[in-house]
Amino acid sequence: MVSAGLPEVVNSYSEIKAYSLKSGHPMSQNDIWIAATCVSADAQLITTDKDFDWLHPNTIVRHYVSQL
Repeated sequence: MVSAGLPEVVNSYSEIKAYSLKSGHPMSQNDIWIAATCVSADAQLITTDKDFDWLHPNTIVRHYVSQL
């Protein structure tokens, strides 16, 4: 289990948020928390949307699963 209050998660959150704003890819707070948790836990992300595409593969490993 990974807690959102862990320093690693909070640091990853701020880094991803700053990076998203700087690179012109604004993200919702929930998506930033998801990405930050993946980074902190060294986990891979499985998603049904393309909101994380621009982070793959440099920040997180994202696996896209089509809903069709």
